[in-house]
Order: sequence, then C-alpha cells, then structure tokens
Amino acid sequence: MEQIAARYGGSIVRTQVGQTYISEAMLEHDAVLGGEGSGGVTVPQVQLTHDSGAAVGLILEGLARSGDRVSDVIDQLPRLFMLKHNLAVEPNRLYSVLQDFRVAVEREQLAYDLTDGIRIDLPLGWIHVRASNTESMIRVIVEAEDEANARRLLDWVRDRLNK
Repeated sequence: MEQIAARYGGSIVRTQVGQTYISEAMLEHDAVLGGEGSGGVTVPQVQLTHDSGAAVGLILEGLARSGDRVSDVIDQLPRLFMLKHNLAVEPNRLYSVLQDFRVAVEREQLAYDLTDGIRIDLPLGWIHVRASNTESMIRVIVEAEDEANARRLLDWVRDRLNK
C-alpha cells in the first residue's frame, strides 16, 4: 500500500484493526480511502463503513476514465507475496507471548510500531504480529517481494514466538 500511496503523493495512516478505528482515523486525517486486511474498504464520500459496492464503483469509474482493462491495472501494481499464520495460545498466556516477542525484537534493536500489535518494517518486507480480537491466538502476517523472503520473515517470527 505504501508504494501505491507514494506513487500518487499520498500516505498511509495505521490504526487498530476494526471499522470504528478506521472511520475515526479517516475523519481525523481527511482520508480518501480506508481499509483493512480482511478486505473491507471504506469510501468516506459514500459512507464511513465498509462498503464493497462503493469500492467496486470506484474501480469501475477508474477503468471507465482510463480505458484500461483490469489486467492492465493489475500489471502496474507492485508484485508482493504475503503469508499469514495463526498460533493458538492459551488465553492466560496470550499477552505474555506477545510481550516476550516484543522483548526479542528489542533485543535485536529493531524499530517497531505498537499501533495494533507489533509491526516491524524491514528492508526485506514487513511483519505484523497481534492478538486476535475474536479468538485465543496470535495472528502473524508477513509480506515481501518474493515467496522465499516472505518465508524467511515468517520463520524468523515463528522462532521468536516459540521460545
């Protein structure tokens, strides 16, 4: 997302996961589009909640204006590879596991963001580790420019979560 926003002079604002947090941040930052990893997209000029119809409408409008096909637009997007992993954790250990992971990250002197869990941006890609809001598990998402590097990032996280 950062690469696409930067291409058009925009920026990304991170919030906690959840429609309420997204909508509040969109109002605060006068955002033109919002979304989250589940695929929910918010178009504030239509309404401040996820609206797949409005998202499809924006896509169709853009295609009509540019004359491009969907495949043309997809070809212009950065090629990235994402992996997701869920680690079941006993409810009474959930936050201590996250804290232990944070300590491991600090020991390696990596910068991180605590807006929603622990996010680490690296030259290789990014890592996001957080507690699920609905289940007793740790959710891990990694993204890199290729599968091999995404797997390296995921293995790195797993090694530190399983200690």
